[in-house]
Amino acid sequence: MTHLVIRSGQFAGQVLGGNAPRGESNTVHAQIALSTGQTPASIAESDGSGLHVGTGAVEADVFRLSQTIPGRVSDTAARIAEELVAKTANSAAGRYNQLRSAFSIVRFLYYGSKAEQLDQAVDEGTYRNGYFCSMFVTVCYQVAALRSGIPVPTILNGDAMNMTPSDLESYLRTYTSTWTFVGTLNLPGGDAWDRWRQRLFMPELAH
Repeated sequence: MTHLVIRSGQFAGQVLGGNAPRGESNTVHAQIALSTGQTPASIAESDGSGLHVGTGAVEADVFRLSQTIPGRVSDTAARIAEELVAKTANSAAGRYNQLRSAFSIVRFLYYGSKAEQLDQAVDEGTYRNGYFCSMFVTVCYQVAALRSGIPVPTILNGDAMNMTPSDLESYLRTYTSTWTFVGTLNLPGGDAWDRWRQRLFMPELAH
């Protein structure tokens, strides 16, 4: 039901969003990889249970930050994700932010002063209002850019609080000089109908 609401809201956002970048409305979740080359991969995410570390067991399109970016921003982003999970455990800051998630569906804002204030608050440990999935991934990379001394918009030019999973997917697919589509993990087998049946009716693939 949650993912149905997200899909419906993102579809509405595509209609109402004007010139804002919009990806597939069926893209309903975002995670950040903490490891590579492992099966299953270790990931950090924000879902209904809040911020936590787990394994990437669901179908997922994988994107990687270009190696032309100076510094080790991806490694820093992964460390920030782990830090946030640890620091926010059993606190309101680690909860899933349903309100922000709902408002993000109809908006896309580029990186500006409010987004910069959010990143600074997260970096300083003063942000306490919780995260939704794509907000969490976005802010981890943006804070990583700040810590690496790299202009944030060169990594992710968007407001994390208004970045839906669909927006994030569209951004990563658009800026191919910065982000590379690596492939799809955990793709269900069978023909097109069988894959959709598994996506719809198997809980472990519902992400």
